[in-house]
Amino acid sequence: MIQTVVSRDFPKNKKSHPDLPPFTGGAVGVFCYDLVREFERLPNRGGKGEKIGPTGPVLMDFYSTVVAFDHVRHEILVMSHESQRKVDELSEKLKAATLPFLVSGYDKVELDGTYIFPNSNFPSREFERVVEKAKKYIVAGDIFQVVLSQRFEVDYTGNLFNVYRALRFVNPSPYMFFLKHGDFCITGSSPEMLVRVQGDNIQYRPIAGTRRRGKQKTEERELERELMRDEKERA
Repeated sequence: MIQTVVSRDFPKNKKSHPDLPPFTGGAVGVFCYDLVREFERLPNRGGKGEKIGPTGPVLMDFYSTVVAFDHVRHEILVMSHESQRKVDELSEKLKAATLPFLVSGYDKVELDGTYIFPNSNFPSREFERVVEKAKKYIVAGDIFQVVLSQRFEVDYTGNLFNVYRALRFVNPSPYMFFLKHGDFCITGSSPEMLVRVQGDNIQYRPIAGTRRRGKQKTEERELERELMRDEKERA
């Protein structure tokens, strides 16, 4: 079922539409790590500054029309700051749209008949060497924590939206995204909310300091005690 809402004063008029989702239009995008250099003085040891695709350290687009999926009510809500015509046109497209079923397994991902074999920019031996070096820094008290990351790359010429669909299949998450900016696309699946601001209410939920759910209450209590005894988790 498709419901529609048209308003020129979102989100100020949310009180008259109590069932609206948190996001009804506005800016959506990505900030890369190098943006921190706009606020703090840091040594530049990585060469050229990091970019997001063809743009700079920030990629933002503004959306005036939003399609929201209500998984509880099995409804689609179409919202627009523009006109009823815009909502009607999008509603008709949604009713007529079809997507082929994507078949994928958990051991490997196949997209449009193409198997993915990623390459890393960090050779295994070099990565292991850096891990050992970081552990020594921790023991010496020089650093408190460190994040060692690497970039995986693969050539792919198929439908880029199918990458998101496969990711949603093998790693479903409440915080997934697919952003298309011209010929540049970025997609991801995050397990954490991190920060949410709604009015005067701020919620902060990082995934650090968590454990899986126990099969029984006794197991969950033991996992809770394990968290409380762990110096690293407590820190």
